[in-house]
Amino acid sequence: MTPGQRGRTAPWAKALGAVLLTLVVTLVVSWTVAGSRESGREHTAFESTRDDARRFADALVARGGTLPRQDVEDTLEKATGNGQGNGLLYKLSSVHGRT
Repeated sequence: MTPGQRGRTAPWAKALGAVLLTLVVTLVVSWTVAGSRESGREHTAFESTRDDARRFADALVARGGTLPRQDVEDTLEKATGNGQGNGLLYKLSSVHGRT
């Protein structure tokens, strides 16, 4: 290599560098957009759950009195509006310091 050629980069190396840089930038942008969308979905799901809980509480207050478990489950099903059996209540109890 002569002293006049020192510091020059081959055209194929520049092209490879440009392609790799483009790939890295594309991956970073995709990751950022995906994170933003996921955050939006989580926020929407949280708001939906809060609205369902509010409707459920309002329905229980409207019925008044002490309700049997099945009535509470039926009210939960109506409040969530899904009718797919997802409105179930679970009781957690502590056994030997564990839930």
